[in-house]
Order: sequence, then structure tokens, then C-alpha cells
Amino acid sequence: MAVANRQTEPQPQGPLVVPSSYRLRLTVAGKSYEQPLEVTPDPRIKASAQDYAQQFALAKRLYDALQQAEDAIRQIDQRRAELKQQPNPELDRKLVSIAGAARGEEDEEGATPATALTLRRVSANVSHLLGVAESEDAPPTKQAGDAASEAFQQLQQLLARAKEAGVR
Repeated sequence: MAVANRQTEPQPQGPLVVPSSYRLRLTVAGKSYEQPLEVTPDPRIKASAQDYAQQFALAKRLYDALQQAEDAIRQIDQRRAELKQQPNPELDRKLVSIAGAARGEEDEEGATPATALTLRRVSANVSHLLGVAESEDAPPTKQAGDAASEAFQQLQQLLARAKEAGVR
């Protein structure tokens, strides 16, 4: 869907909101406009407010983790681009081992093995889990929660490695 006519966003722009009453505020050229917004659940669904709150809590944590991973990947890619001016093959290999190969580098010799834990793989996993968490009008399953906990732990390990390598 994200590539259909190039008119949709390639990534989630935030977790789905919980059914409730909201106030939208838009400020343009110093002038603010407000309007109420009522988000109601599908009347065919019998999920409770607590179900939606649990779903949102996990989705928000996943979305925040996705943002952290994508930010770290951008910083690593930027650092690697800088290394083209002042080559440091050892640091470049270390950064690739943390972030994973960039698009177009997958087939290069010495690219990260398919089973290696990298930010790009964790980011893809977190993105998938976000879709899973928001795919039902129900609280997250134990399996989804366990998978998210594992992904959060993996992300923290990789972010720590990135920091050790001088990124962030």
C-alpha cells in the first residue's frame, strides 16, 4: 500500500488513537483553530475501553522503538557517508554490523549475514509487530507482548553498540 501511486506514507505516522473525545488544534500564521473530534469504535466490535488502552500502550511503545531505530539508522548512514571522505574500514564494518547493509549493499562481499541481528532487521520486526498490535480490536496477545519485549531488548543492545561506536 505504501507504494500505491506514491501517495501514501511509507511508515506509520503514529499509533492509532483510543476511541474517545479529542480536541484538534491547528495553528497557522499565529492563529489557532480548534475543533472537537469524536473517535468511536466500530459498533460491531465488543472491545472494552481497557482493551483499547492496552492495545494503544503496546502500539505506542512499538512506535517509539521504531522511531529510535530509524533515527539510529539515519545517523549511522550519515556517519558512513562521512567515512567516504576519510576512510576507516574498521569503523565502517562495525557500523554495518550494527545497522545492517544499506539498500544496494546487500550483495557486496562482507555484507552482514542474513541471520545477524541489525537495526534494519529489528526495525522491520518492530514495524511488523506494530501492524499486529493494531490489527485487532482486542488487547495484545501474550505472544505479541513477548515478541515486542524481545524486540525492545534487541533494540537496546544495538543502540548500546551504536553508542560505543560513537553514534548518538
